[in-house]
Amino acid sequence: MPRDDLLALTDDDLITLTNRGVVRRALREMEEEELTCEFEELDDGTLNVRWSDGIVCRFPAGGSLEDAVCSSGSTGISRHVVRSVLAMRRGRPGQSEGEESQEKPKIDLAWD
Repeated sequence: MPRDDLLALTDDDLITLTNRGVVRRALREMEEEELTCEFEELDDGTLNVRWSDGIVCRFPAGGSLEDAVCSSGSTGISRHVVRSVLAMRRGRPGQSEGEESQEKPKIDLAWD
């Protein structure tokens, strides 16, 4: 169910598409808050990520990260969209419990 194009995005890609602060905040929210999410693939290939804080991020089939829509009302690529990508990378849907993804997000948060 997860999209390979989204899984291929590196931390540097996410920083380039947004900024270091957005990626940092998305990582912090995932680590500090007890957030959970559910992935749902619609018949048309759209991927919805529903977060326990009420946010829904929609990734249209065939679209790029810039086409993702967030229910928070943020314009552009929101931190919620970024954390959805990070969640896909950390633990892909369908993965058995206790099995961790080989790819864990690591990011250099030092300012240039």
